[in-house]
Amino acid sequence: MAILVFDLDGTIVFDGVQIKPELLAILKTLNHHHNIIFASARPIRYMLPLLSDFPNNDLIGGNGSMVRRNGCIEVTATIDADSARQIVAKIVSEKLDYIIDYDWDYTAKVAPDHLIWQKLDTNQLAQNIPLQFDNVSKIITFNTSEDFKFLFPDALYHTDVQEMVFTGKNINKYTTLKTLIGDFAYTAFGNDRNDIDLLNHAETAFQIGNQDLPVTSEIVSEDKLPQILHNLYAFK
Repeated sequence: MAILVFDLDGTIVFDGVQIKPELLAILKTLNHHHNIIFASARPIRYMLPLLSDFPNNDLIGGNGSMVRRNGCIEVTATIDADSARQIVAKIVSEKLDYIIDYDWDYTAKVAPDHLIWQKLDTNQLAQNIPLQFDNVSKIITFNTSEDFKFLFPDALYHTDVQEMVFTGKNINKYTTLKTLIGDFAYTAFGNDRNDIDLLNHAETAFQIGNQDLPVTSEIVSEDKLPQILHNLYAFK
């Protein structure tokens, strides 16, 4: 049984709201024969609407800051309260919009017309609660300038969308995957900077789209992905 690890957005989800039927059918077939783990920047609550066909699979959310393991959701690493206060203080002084994720609920200070509201909690599974600094799993800021990036060199900055993501120290999708599978080999599919370690440590890695990440991987276009999966993991 192979271990297959899939990022979501930009890898198997291209519109933010669903896995295309053809690709979903292949993944469901694979799931009968192999151990599929989904690893996303999304918090777990935000992954669930996309993955209703995979109720028993392990999930890695929040860039590794939380997991669903054996059906139970837990935070794997938090941002310590003092650091969270310092980050939020600077965010407020810069008048940035932000979302803070905890273990399940969240705090959002985002413009009403921001597209994030369309997918922040689509199934209304959680609550937008007052700001707190304990049990913070992830912080994301929007419309974040390059200057702000240099204040927090350990945070992950997405230049193309001007978003900055904060998680606990030394935590990412790969480090959390290791807690789930140990030293077993795996095949990874990803497309973004938050997938770099995941792809670099994979036995076989596939980079979806022309992201040109600093990884050793095969670059596969979106339309070719179903055929790649068929070729690699076809069943008789």
